[in-house]
Amino acid sequence: MNVVPLESYLAGVVPGEVPSDWPAEALKAQAVAARSYAIASLLKGKPYDLYADVRSQVYLGVAGEKPSTTKAVDDTAGEVVTYAGKVATTYYFSTSGGKTASAADVFGFAVPYLVSRP
Repeated sequence: MNVVPLESYLAGVVPGEVPSDWPAEALKAQAVAARSYAIASLLKGKPYDLYADVRSQVYLGVAGEKPSTTKAVDDTAGEVVTYAGKVATTYYFSTSGGKTASAADVFGFAVPYLVSRP
């Protein structure tokens, strides 16, 4: 088990979730999405806050960090997505086939900000 501050955790998550050679703005967007997801998805009743794999977010640790993704984390430090005054659960996925699915279609419950979009 690793005990790390959120921003250090994200430095090991972002390169595990997206290619480190993506454009800087895309890496920043991923950093914000990953930070929001982590905060909104903390596990309850466990001796840890998040899984290190796809059940939460892929955490590669220090060995997986890349300068471009760490810069994206640093450049967006503390930034989160909110909805109705709360940190949004920013589900994301690696492939969409050109269109996202709504939360209702995927999880069986509607979320106002998680609707299908091309």
